[in-house]
Amino acid sequence: MQLRRGARLAPRILGRDSGAVHAAFVPTQAGPLAGDCDRVRIVVGAGATLIVEPVAATLALPGLARTLLALEVTVADGGRLVLDEAPLIVAAGAEVERRCTIELAAGAVAALRETVVLGRDEEPPGRLVSTLRATLAGRALLHDGLRLGPAGADAHVALPPAHRVVATIGLLGTRAEPAGGLLALARPGALRRATGPSLAGVEAALADSWRAWSQVVSTA
Repeated sequence: MQLRRGARLAPRILGRDSGAVHAAFVPTQAGPLAGDCDRVRIVVGAGATLIVEPVAATLALPGLARTLLALEVTVADGGRLVLDEAPLIVAAGAEVERRCTIELAAGAVAALRETVVLGRDEEPPGRLVSTLRATLAGRALLHDGLRLGPAGADAHVALPPAHRVVATIGLLGTRAEPAGGLLALARPGALRRATGPSLAGVEAALADSWRAWSQVVSTA
């Protein structure tokens, strides 16, 4: 296993159990600041299981330039990945672009959770453009996009009044049990999304599905 520290994030092994490796990305600096570019690459080997756990929320700070957060994931044959990202808080005046690409080989499975909080307490939201592209065995599996921002912005997702938290969970490479609010993909996989005024409420809305999906992947 190889761990390489970046400019602002350092990977850490938290432990091992039942054949799975638990890891986290630990921030070593504040931010990201406007204009920063964070690139993270995760590679899961054939038959291996990696569980990435959240440590602390990421606060994207404002400025004149756009912040880029890029995540590239590759999971080899029979590999398993649970990717639980800590909440991303987009402060007022911040503009963030987040790109996530996931390449699953045949027989690979992944569960992922990502959460966005628009603005700190008592402040208006920043702007976020987020894309997720996933492939399975070299073929398209999912292309999902979000564009969120202050009222009147060119938003691709209309949030109800006072809703400032958006959470998305995905199960990729295997089928999910039917449930309300579930978007089943044409190929093996599913997506669920929830919005609300508070982080706790949104997390609770998806908790049962996330628990089930992450367990399916980590024990597959």
